[in-house]
Amino acid sequence: MVVKSIFIQYFSKIITFPLSLIIYSLIVKSLSVEEFKDYNLFLAIVLYIIGFIDLGLGNFFYREAITKKKYYFFNILFNFKIVVFFIVIILYFLCFNFLNYKIAFFIILYVFLFVLKDVLEKLLKSFSRFDYIAYVNVGAVFFQFLLIVGLYYKKFLFLDVLLGVLCSILFVYVILYKRILNKKILLFKVNLKYFFFSIFFIKKNLKFMIPWIIIFLGNLIFSRLDVFMLNYFNFSYDIAEYGGSYNLYEKLEFFLLTISMVFYNVFADKKDIKLFSRILEVVMLISFLFVGMLLISSDLLVNLIIGDKYKNARDLFVIMVLGTYFKFHSAFFVNWLYLHKKEWGVGVGIILMLLLNGILNYIYIPIYKDIGAAYTTFISDAFNFLFLIVVMYKNEFKFMSKFYVYFNLVYILIITYFLIAKSINEKILIIILLFGTVVFFKNIKRYEFLKGIL
Repeated sequence: MVVKSIFIQYFSKIITFPLSLIIYSLIVKSLSVEEFKDYNLFLAIVLYIIGFIDLGLGNFFYREAITKKKYYFFNILFNFKIVVFFIVIILYFLCFNFLNYKIAFFIILYVFLFVLKDVLEKLLKSFSRFDYIAYVNVGAVFFQFLLIVGLYYKKFLFLDVLLGVLCSILFVYVILYKRILNKKILLFKVNLKYFFFSIFFIKKNLKFMIPWIIIFLGNLIFSRLDVFMLNYFNFSYDIAEYGGSYNLYEKLEFFLLTISMVFYNVFADKKDIKLFSRILEVVMLISFLFVGMLLISSDLLVNLIIGDKYKNARDLFVIMVLGTYFKFHSAFFVNWLYLHKKEWGVGVGIILMLLLNGILNYIYIPIYKDIGAAYTTFISDAFNFLFLIVVMYKNEFKFMSKFYVYFNLVYILIITYFLIAKSINEKILIIILLFGTVVFFKNIKRYEFLKGIL
């Protein structure tokens, strides 16, 4: 089932990935620098609003649902989100509203549809129906591709129209998810008594939820802090340039994050630290291969997708890719700590990472602009990776083999060289990866356990 879940998601990505890259390339090249800046601010504001509606409670209810097999938690979550949606939107209008009212309308519509989509998708994940999620993703992306290409060739692709397309795609997701779930969503009724029940439930479990809220909001603020800091210093061009590389990087990052998402369910059933350690060794090689391939193809990707409108796009992309190695491993540590109810360690790490990133941004963005923002994010991700290793060992989760230690030390040395020399030799990466692969296959019997899991 694990192999099937991973395979179907990758297969759907193989179908949709080229389409999404074409869509993104047309958007970057069609929108003016000012429009693309507003587009990135729109995405950042939407992400923040969605996050403050959820507060990380969605992840809490999801864990309770899959570990206790009690799906009424999704009813609680649904009503909670709908009511909080109205509260957060009112606060947005009263206190912020960075953009004009036309764009604010799209923000409201987009967020409302996303709330519906998120709950329905979590319900599907709880049944481990990653295949259905993949099928819907293929249909929705193909529909978006047709719309964007048609608008591009009609020379009718500008910011307001693009935002309308984004909202329509979310509507398609909601309709398709409802069709798949059919009678299972009849329980999803908006009712104040469900909301008040959710409040009492949250109050009762607040001491367990506080670290989830801290972790979620910390990650949320961290994810787009660079954009808002660049906006704070009025670097409009740099917002567009940074957003161009970051959005491309996020699309590629999916190939790693899919693995951590699927193995969350595996670790929920088998809480074996030896199993975790051996899987992490395989993950280490996969992530190194991923980073190496993206570094080798970075010039081609950036020139093809983003073009030459943004001069530092390639450098930004490379820095982000180097940091994804740490993010991917951190995701596995976090999942393991979640399942053992050690959220406070993760929460402390998130707070420290966010503070570090904020301070470094404030110091270096005025000097180095978006390049400074990329480096500070990389440093913060590396810090969180090392901090989570300390947390794992403090909680007696001794997972590191000699192979894992040596290989990571080599990666850190390569990155140190990159930071000092501001260039990296892809041949070194290939040699080290081959060495790691040889060691892996030499000890292949150590990983025979994967047959049973996969």
